[in-house]
Amino acid sequence: MKHLLRTTRSAEVLDTMFTTVRHFLPTYQTQYADPFCAIAEIPFELEIENCSLNDSNPHIINFYRWVKSGDFLKDGWLINQNTNYNTWSRNKNRFNRLISKGKTNTVEAAQLTFYLQHITTFFSFDSTGTFIGTHDSHGELPEIDWEAATALMQNWEFNNHDDYTNFVVPEHATLVMSPPTIYTRQWTGFSWDKSAHTDLLHWANSHSGKVLVFHRRSRTIQGLYADWTEGDRVFQLV
Repeated sequence: MKHLLRTTRSAEVLDTMFTTVRHFLPTYQTQYADPFCAIAEIPFELEIENCSLNDSNPHIINFYRWVKSGDFLKDGWLINQNTNYNTWSRNKNRFNRLISKGKTNTVEAAQLTFYLQHITTFFSFDSTGTFIGTHDSHGELPEIDWEAATALMQNWEFNNHDDYTNFVVPEHATLVMSPPTIYTRQWTGFSWDKSAHTDLLHWANSHSGKVLVFHRRSRTIQGLYADWTEGDRVFQLV
C-alpha cells in the first residue's frame, strides 16, 4: 500500500529503493528495522509484516501509533480538513497550542500531523519544537484505506529515540536505513557531519544481521561505505 505521509523522494529514487530491498530481504516476513523511519516508504510499499521503527520526530511516531491502534478516526475527524490558507493557519495554531500544553500524544495531534504534513511545504520545527512550516497551496489530503493501514501495522513497533544508538535492533532483523544527509539539521538541532556518519557506520557494523544503507549522492559518505558492496553489507546511492 502507499505510505501515509508525503515523501520528498522522487518516483525514480523510490523505485530504486524498492527494487533494491526486494532483492536484499529474504522474505517480507523477515524482521525489518529502521532507526530513521520518517515516512516509512519501504515497509508500506512492500507491505512488510514485522517492523521495528524509530524516528526522532515525536509527532510522526504519535501519528503512526494512533493509526496502528485503529482509533485514529474512531470519533471521526476532529479537525477541519479544508486545505485553504485560513483553515491551514488555524490548524497550525491549534497544533502549536497542543505542543505548548504538552498534548502531543493525542489523537487530535495525530490528525493535525497528517493534515499539516500534507498541506505544508516543509513539515519543519524551530529549536523550541514549534511548528514553523509554510502553507502549500497545491497540497492535498490523499485517500487512505485506514483499516488496511491498521491491519498492516499490527506487528510494527514504534520508537521515538532522539539518539539512534538507544534504538534496540532485534538480533535477527534486517537493518535498512536512510540516514540524514550530511550537514542537515535534525529534529534535536544536531547537524550531521562526516564524524556523525562515521559513528553510524560503526554502530551499523556492530549489528549481526544484514544492513542496507541508502544515501543521496555524496563523495564524502560514499567513501565511508566503499567496502559495502555485496553480501550482508550494502551501500546504495539514490
